Amino acid sequence: YYFGSELIVCPITKPIRKELGVAKVKGWLPKGQYIDFFDGTIYEGNRKLTFYRGLDRIPVLAKAGAIVPMTHIDEVTTNDVANPRKMEIKIFAGADGEFTLYEDDGETLGYEQNKYVTTRMSLLWYETVTFTIDSAEGDLSLIPAKREYQLEFVGIKDCNSVEVTGNGYDIKFHKKYNNKTNILTLTLEPCQVGDKIRVILYTGGQMAENNVKEKAFELLDSAQIEFNLKSDIYNIVTSEDSTAYKLGNLQALDMDDDLEGAITEMLLAK
Repeated sequence: YYFGSELIVCPITKPIRKELGVAKVKGWLPKGQYIDFFDGTIYEGNRKLTFYRGLDRIPVLAKAGAIVPMTHIDEVTTNDVANPRKMEIKIFAGADGEFTLYEDDGETLGYEQNKYVTTRMSLLWYETVTFTIDSAEGDLSLIPAKREYQLEFVGIKDCNSVEVTGNGYDIKFHKKYNNKTNILTLTLEPCQVGDKIRVILYTGGQMAENNVKEKAFELLDSAQIEFNLKSDIYNIVTSEDSTAYKLGNLQALDMDDDLEGAITEMLLAK
């Protein structure tokens, strides 16, 4: 099912295979590219797939170009409805996208008298990637005067040349890159919500490659199967052979269908 406008969710309703540590669900992805919300795996769409996941997560896929604003984990401590001072925004690589964040007081019908705020966000996906947070519009008394933004660009290769500005002035930021999940994170100093913030990633318009080697190791390391079979599977997956050749060699092994399916998902995701 769709969760909002940006995400497709595939709930897993079958029991986990204890010896493999995963359960599965068949899902359909529309045409285009999709990125796993939690681990950054990139999938080609327009097909049915079988997704395998452990107990810690289910398949949640964001379309390329999706923008998902969230309250930062540091502020998720109470049931307070106040609009956040610190926000985490996930930006999914691969295509242009836009999203308008809507906020009201969370308690009254004031929005019927135009007591709300909207903030438009947009992504331009070219060789030079541009992400923009437009000036907040509406009743600005409903939101903090300044906000801290943690921007997570998901499914992108690392980029060393980054520029962040607000209404033309430079904004200080901290940058880090996670090779495991293919996430480039920029943590910005507090910004005025009335300023237009622009982030430019020079030569950053390159999709990351799925980290098949590491994901296969994690699955095999926890699976309760013979060590020699683990070794054979891992050697095939990490070889320099073509994907078709790898799949042929995997099919020749005497292994569980679900184990083969989980490895195949990794190899054929993108």
